[in-house]
Amino acid sequence: MKTSMFEYVKLILAKVCFNQKIFRKEYRKSLQVLSAEEKSELKHWLRKNKYLPKYQNHLETKSIKIMKMINAIICIPGLMGMALA
Repeated sequence: MKTSMFEYVKLILAKVCFNQKIFRKEYRKSLQVLSAEEKSELKHWLRKNKYLPKYQNHLETKSIKIMKMINAIICIPGLMGMALA
């Protein structure tokens, strides 16, 4: 039975999920060989099976905090008036 590249990538990622460094390396390699549709399916599969590494969630949380800080600075009353004066 012939295995598609997409199925092969899922197999590899499932086997290396114990090591974040290897997982990241294999994930990057997979993005180079898969089509756009397969990349989307892979991301969905990773989330569904909880294979996405913890660092990705950390980065998303950090970027949300940074955006909130920027919005807070922009919305400080009186600060905008000083910039325009």
